[in-house]
Amino acid sequence: MRSGKETIGSVSRSSWYASDAESVEVILRQGQVLQVPRHMLIEEGEALQLAPDAMSDTLSTTGADSDARIVPVLAEQVQVGRRTVVKGGVRLKKTVEGRVEEVDLDRVLTEAHVERRPVGRIVAEPPATREEDGNLIIPVLEETYVVEKRLILKEEIVVRLDRTRKVETVQVPLRREAVEVERLAAEDVKQPTE
Repeated sequence: MRSGKETIGSVSRSSWYASDAESVEVILRQGQVLQVPRHMLIEEGEALQLAPDAMSDTLSTTGADSDARIVPVLAEQVQVGRRTVVKGGVRLKKTVEGRVEEVDLDRVLTEAHVERRPVGRIVAEPPATREEDGNLIIPVLEETYVVEKRLILKEEIVVRLDRTRKVETVQVPLRREAVEVERLAAEDVKQPTE
């Protein structure tokens, strides 16, 4: 890069050809690196020249016999942001499996045992049904013909209830859900709409 006819440094090609860059990186002969606004430079052949109007505003000498120049020093700022990028996805597949499981059930069974007891006793009126020691006693009556009619208790029926506990094994169908995970590539996932 030149200032007038004097070469003051070199320009980074990558920063000059980056069309979106607002400034160009200039490396001075002393090794210093400066950021010079793009509008201050003019391309002449294979060299870059500082624009004359830019020199009057930004470059000046400190004395008549001095080679020192004042060059504006610019610095780039970085803005960091975030954006959401879909890298993949997951597809869930749910199925229902059936199985048979044995379950023990506790049931109470009641059985009736009938016992006939002969009585043969004459009664004045029909006796009532009664319960003795957990047994249900039902009187059975009949009439007989005699010189006089009498009511005779012929027999009693004793009904005894026996309770037994029995454990049975039964089969109960149960269902269970299973989940199958399938990973998807980024191109197979629909991008969210904004």
